[in-house]
Amino acid sequence: VKQMVDGVYYDTGKATAVCHTAEFNGWKMELFLAEDGRYFVAHYTSWEDAKDYITPCSETVAAQWVAATKISENNQFSH
Repeated sequence: VKQMVDGVYYDTGKATAVCHTAEFNGWKMELFLAEDGRYFVAHYTSWEDAKDYITPCSETVAAQWVAATKISENNQFSH
């Protein structure tokens, strides 16, 4: 996924995947760390009329994502 958000270009192909959710209701999310140190979430969908998109997130939110992947008991998240 490649997208410009608030004047910043994000590209999942050039960023490092950190963790992701399992697919739920046609959506899956993946946390990335860009080369410039910015975190963002790619939202992937299998819905025909919807598009994948990117949401920037803070380092604090990224840390919460990583923590959730480590403590998830029902395997909704994975590293």
